[in-house]
Amino acid sequence: MIQKKCVILCGGKSSRMGRNKALLPFGEHSLLGLLIEKYEKIFSKVYLCCKEEHKESYQDLSANLIIEQGDVFSPMIGLEAALRFLNTPVFFCSVDCPFLEEKHFNEIKKLHLGNQKDITYAKTPLKSHYLIGLYEPHILLRLQECIQKEAFKLGNFVSLCDSQAVLFDKESDFSNLNTYEDYQKALKREEYGRR
Repeated sequence: MIQKKCVILCGGKSSRMGRNKALLPFGEHSLLGLLIEKYEKIFSKVYLCCKEEHKESYQDLSANLIIEQGDVFSPMIGLEAALRFLNTPVFFCSVDCPFLEEKHFNEIKKLHLGNQKDITYAKTPLKSHYLIGLYEPHILLRLQECIQKEAFKLGNFVSLCDSQAVLFDKESDFSNLNTYEDYQKALKREEYGRR
């Protein structure tokens, strides 16, 4: 088990999906329920970070809630809320990545502990996955400054910090469920055990 807290970011609009992707059926669970069950076996504690309007939908789940303030939809709002609330190094992951495993988080933790930076995140040959990573709480002031300036591009914020990436080869492990087509493909992978 990784002795760190994990925050699942689920405060987005799910605009391309057309409905709240966190609550989509996924096997015997909702997508979010699946992630909570999985991450409770990996991390010492699991939290959900969401908007006030979704609080009621999630309050029966076993993870604790962190509520994002305001009406801005940006992952940076979730990062800020969680780091301010927990004030400790935090593993973040987005709610739409169902195929992450303990080995991915262990690789991130290993690099972070061996060469401690502000942020250690996952990267694949085609994409930087800034929302899958370990963040230190001392970046909070810089994060708040960017939010005040409405500078919401996460890649730009990460570049302002002392950050590093762990390179993973398998792109499909980091698949995002942004559209209904993505969701259907993920269901088939889950059904047939194609990780």
